[in-house]
Amino acid sequence: MATLASLERKILIEVFPESSSDTGICLRRFTSAFGEDVFYEAGMGQAMAVFEEEQGKHPKVFASKKCPMRFSMQGQGPGLDVTKIKRRLRLLIQKHDTSIQSRRSAICRRIGMDGLGIEGYFNPNTKDDLVVVDFDLPLDLAFM
Repeated sequence: MATLASLERKILIEVFPESSSDTGICLRRFTSAFGEDVFYEAGMGQAMAVFEEEQGKHPKVFASKKCPMRFSMQGQGPGLDVTKIKRRLRLLIQKHDTSIQSRRSAICRRIGMDGLGIEGYFNPNTKDDLVVVDFDLPLDLAFM
């Protein structure tokens, strides 16, 4: 196994390998301290490109929950891609939102933080359909 010290300095290493697929979505989820407000942002492709480097150039869907039972969704970008993203985001919310919220709350209590955002990928066609790749602390969220 190679170590960072043994790598050739002229060779580019990829820190954020491609994690998206044609059947999945990338996502970010933000929530208030007690989960009363929840906000999702979802797209297709590499999360770093969709949400940061190429922001505004990719179709995205936004979902927010201001009451306990229902998410409202709106999309931006080409219709067919937005429809696919909405369908996959609805499935993600149905399958995992309650679990995400309870785990987020447990982490927040453990580390003494009021809020926590996540970034990840959801592919309903794989066994491990939800992969969380990043946590965003409250100060991180201020710069997004």
